[in-house]
Amino acid sequence: MIETSGISIKEKFQAVHVEYILKNGILISSLGIAGFLYFLYQDLFIAGLPDSILFWRLIPIIPALFLIIIIISPLKNFSLLVEAFFFVFFSSTMFMMSGLAFLCWGTALFTDSLLGMIVVIFGILAIARRGAVYLFFVYFFPLVFFMSSVYVTFHPGREFIIALSNPIIAILAALIIGAMINRVRFDAFKAAGELELKNSIIESNNIRIQHELKMARDIQQHLIPLRPPVHDRFGFKTIYKPMEQVGGDFFDFIKLPDDKIGIFIGDVSGHGIYAALVTAMIKTLIETSGDKLQSPEKLFQYINEKLIYLTNDLFLTAFYCIFDPGNNRLTYARAGHQYPLHISEKGETFYPLISRGKLLGSFRNLSFEEKTIDLKDGDKLLFFTDGLTEAENEDGIFFEDKLKEILPVIVGLPISDFIRNIYEEVILFRGDMHFNDDICIIGMEIF
Repeated sequence: MIETSGISIKEKFQAVHVEYILKNGILISSLGIAGFLYFLYQDLFIAGLPDSILFWRLIPIIPALFLIIIIISPLKNFSLLVEAFFFVFFSSTMFMMSGLAFLCWGTALFTDSLLGMIVVIFGILAIARRGAVYLFFVYFFPLVFFMSSVYVTFHPGREFIIALSNPIIAILAALIIGAMINRVRFDAFKAAGELELKNSIIESNNIRIQHELKMARDIQQHLIPLRPPVHDRFGFKTIYKPMEQVGGDFFDFIKLPDDKIGIFIGDVSGHGIYAALVTAMIKTLIETSGDKLQSPEKLFQYINEKLIYLTNDLFLTAFYCIFDPGNNRLTYARAGHQYPLHISEKGETFYPLISRGKLLGSFRNLSFEEKTIDLKDGDKLLFFTDGLTEAENEDGIFFEDKLKEILPVIVGLPISDFIRNIYEEVILFRGDMHFNDDICIIGMEIF
């Protein structure tokens, strides 16, 4: 039995039946009273039955009136009282039909009275919406009363048994149908309850996940620089758009001695909360690397060994470079990351910053090729993650080819406009297509 909030499914099912009575009881009782009074008029003035018929017709009217009073009063809060009078109303209706059949014994109306009893039997089945046990007690006592009264008073023969077979068969059919319908209704209610419980659990989990994602997003927002450093010899422009609330892309600017600046960009395998934890780990490793920040090769070796030690299923592509504004020299290393582009002042050449190096966290004792190039005033550097070049349009074409087309056109723009144009172009390129990965773009210009 499934329990939800301390209430069993059966108890909830019972409560639904009480709600059904409270919602429909007044209408059912009112129609019943109107019908009983109408048939009373027919009995007395058309059929010419004795005045004693009045007693039997009034039997169900009294509980019907009480049921209406209960429903419109504070007594409706007592569910057992509500159900009791609903039961008495049906049972008294059967008593009424039994009394009418008793009065009609030996007359031409006896067969009609039994037919009326059958109609009432199936009417109760349709309206009561309960199972076989409930219906059994509704039908049983009136039927026993009728049979015993006829036997004691009239001593009938086998013709009575034959005549009574139809109501008995009707009752048996009603009990079977009632049991089947009630089982189907209960199973449907139980399934709905289980679905509601599952939906509640899913909703609760979604709320928890959203809360955790918000926390992770807040953490990552503190990990990623709010604004790039400002310097009179170089300038930056950054755009970071995670696919989800929390993405796997990460970048940082690191102030080094002698006015040098370090630029780190990485792409963690995965998204969401996992990515936030990984980026926080990478941020911590960078901040605790000490003098290794002075060498891209040594920094990657340090991070790689730490990742291997901490986990065996965490991978990171990264690019780290150090720019010295005193001599315009750039020292860099790559760990399986997208090649950044070195763009000359006039856009005449576009050099990828090539160096050898595997993903961080993939193997122990990795080596990373460290290189150095000289930059000139007006040169630009374009760093990005694969979310930019692997953005795909509806025709299955990657943005990498489009990027090669637009760079010569926008190369003369200031770095802010340069990066903004690239981002706007990739948005237009994708159209209505959903981004499958984060987008991180960093532009650097030498003054």
